[in-house]
Amino acid sequence: MIGSIGNTVLAGQASQPITLALMVMTTATKGLVDPFVNMRISNGPTLAEFLESMGLLLDEVKARYDDTAFAWRPFGTRKTIMD
Repeated sequence: MIGSIGNTVLAGQASQPITLALMVMTTATKGLVDPFVNMRISNGPTLAEFLESMGLLLDEVKARYDDTAFAWRPFGTRKTIMD
């Protein structure tokens, strides 16, 4: 559904598509990603390969999450997404 909406919006205007990856976790759910870290989907990179290309390790990414989505620290600093 999201892809369909995005394609419709993009069809009507000049734009530059980008690749976006979102990992949505909290302290309660961040362990659920572990079985999928090395899973390859199609020709794309695994999660571990993608994170490595960004200079990150999974444990470093997990440390940025807290009890709620509003406590997420996207840049690895003390500032949350709300800041």
